[in-house]
Amino acid sequence: MARPRKPTAEKILNGNPGRRPLPDNEPQFDGVPQMPEWLDDDGRALWDSVVSKLTAAGVSREIDSPSLAAMCRWWSLWRRLDRQLNSGEMAWKDICAASAAWKQFSAIASKFGLTPVDRTKLKVDKLPTDEDDPLAAILRKRAEAN
Repeated sequence: MARPRKPTAEKILNGNPGRRPLPDNEPQFDGVPQMPEWLDDDGRALWDSVVSKLTAAGVSREIDSPSLAAMCRWWSLWRRLDRQLNSGEMAWKDICAASAAWKQFSAIASKFGLTPVDRTKLKVDKLPTDEDDPLAAILRKRAEAN
């Protein structure tokens, strides 16, 4: 099985050892992910605890909303099945369903770096600081003065 492609931003950041031409039309996205109304309480709790942190770290954008919603829904299903397991009210098929729900949640969560090991694989652009962008520092100082 071939290795997955590296994102262009990662090649720029870490170098391009293959010396292949970099695409100049790769889409860049912005915006904040929007939580869907149909998430239940467990899904909303996960969204509230995770998504703002991912967005602040530059990992998630508005375009990631469906993937994040799916991750939260799988989490919610796993939580419901786990509560059944803890109460002793599960049949073998329910245990299999809980395992499948966890596997789906885990697969999506890993793409967003939600475990320490996954975060070591995640490469994101560093958020700019005033030291990186002198113009931003000047504009910020002007805004504060007014």
